[in-house]
Amino acid sequence: MRYYQNIEYRAARRLMDDGRYAGRGCPCRILDVREPEEYAAGHLPGAVNVPLYQIGRKVPYIMPGRQQPLLVYCGSGARSLPAVQVLAVMGYRNLYNLYKGIENWPYPLVRETRWRR
Repeated sequence: MRYYQNIEYRAARRLMDDGRYAGRGCPCRILDVREPEEYAAGHLPGAVNVPLYQIGRKVPYIMPGRQQPLLVYCGSGARSLPAVQVLAVMGYRNLYNLYKGIENWPYPLVRETRWRR
């Protein structure tokens, strides 16, 4: 049984905008599995950054609710697909993989600014 589904930009945006999915009363969480530098260059609003290689160690502490809807993404979809598969094995359900990542995301991204001296 597969516990994730691939979704495209519009469906992901609806999931984010609603804040709640399918009337379950669970807020949707957003997980960015790219490297910190990529995350700082531009990420989805409200996303938490956990690089792919740290999924098994960090996600259970950050997101203990395994039934909570979780949108997972990367730049192109190459890292988010293995991430949702690992999360499914870890017992997470209601997983959504952003098909083709955020490389062509048509909506505004949050960019981190770093102050230099």
